[in-house]
Amino acid sequence: MSTTCQHGDRDCSIEEATELTVDPHNEIARDFQRAHQNPHPVASPELQRHATSPRYRTVNESAG
Repeated sequence: MSTTCQHGDRDCSIEEATELTVDPHNEIARDFQRAHQNPHPVASPELQRHATSPRYRTVNESAG
Protein backbone atom coordinates (compact mmCIF):
# COMPACT_ATOMS: atom_id res chain seq x y z
CA MET A 1 0.00 0.00 0.00
CA SER A 2 1.33 3.41 -0.95
CA THR A 3 1.91 5.96 1.79
CA THR A 4 1.95 8.92 -0.59
CA CYS A 5 -0.89 10.61 -2.35
CA GLN A 6 -1.61 13.60 -4.54
CA HIS A 7 -2.79 16.88 -3.09
CA GLY A 8 -3.25 19.29 -5.92
CA ASP A 9 -0.17 18.91 -8.06
CA ARG A 10 2.23 17.62 -5.42
CA ASP A 11 3.05 14.31 -3.79
CA CYS A 12 2.70 14.19 -0.03
CA SER A 13 2.09 11.77 2.79
CA ILE A 14 -1.41 10.74 3.70
CA GLU A 15 -1.02 12.59 7.00
CA GLU A 16 0.02 15.81 5.25
CA ALA A 17 -2.78 15.53 2.70
CA THR A 18 -5.25 15.00 5.54
CA GLU A 19 -3.98 18.09 7.36
CA LEU A 20 -4.22 20.15 4.17
CA THR A 21 -7.79 18.98 3.58
CA VAL A 22 -9.32 19.16 7.06
CA ASP A 23 -9.37 22.96 7.46
CA PRO A 24 -11.04 23.72 4.09
CA HIS A 25 -13.55 20.91 4.71
CA ASN A 26 -14.41 22.24 8.17
CA GLU A 27 -14.80 25.76 6.83
CA ILE A 28 -17.19 24.57 4.12
CA ALA A 29 -19.17 22.56 6.67
CA ARG A 30 -19.42 25.56 9.04
CA ASP A 31 -20.53 27.85 6.19
CA PHE A 32 -23.18 25.33 5.16
CA GLN A 33 -24.46 25.01 8.72
CA ARG A 34 -24.59 28.79 9.19
CA ALA A 35 -26.46 29.23 5.92
CA HIS A 36 -29.06 26.65 6.92
CA GLN A 37 -29.48 27.57 10.60
CA ASN A 38 -31.92 30.40 10.11
CA PRO A 39 -34.64 30.11 7.51
CA HIS A 40 -34.97 32.90 5.04
CA PRO A 41 -37.24 35.68 6.32
CA VAL A 42 -39.10 35.81 3.00
CA ALA A 43 -40.40 32.64 1.42
CA SER A 44 -39.49 31.81 -2.15
CA PRO A 45 -42.12 32.58 -4.82
CA GLU A 46 -42.97 28.86 -4.95
CA LEU A 47 -43.67 28.73 -1.22
CA GLN A 48 -45.64 31.98 -1.33
CA ARG A 49 -47.86 30.45 -4.02
CA HIS A 50 -48.59 27.46 -1.73
CA ALA A 51 -49.54 29.79 1.13
CA THR A 52 -52.66 30.88 -0.77
CA SER A 53 -53.60 27.41 -2.02
CA PRO A 54 -56.64 25.80 -0.29
CA ARG A 55 -54.81 22.49 -0.47
CA TYR A 56 -52.27 23.65 2.13
CA ARG A 57 -54.66 25.26 4.58
CA THR A 58 -55.29 23.67 7.97
CA VAL A 59 -58.78 22.69 9.13
CA ASN A 60 -58.96 25.78 11.38
CA GLU A 61 -57.99 28.11 8.54
CA SER A 62 -60.58 26.58 6.20
CA ALA A 63 -63.38 26.96 8.78
CA GLY A 64 -62.66 30.62 9.43
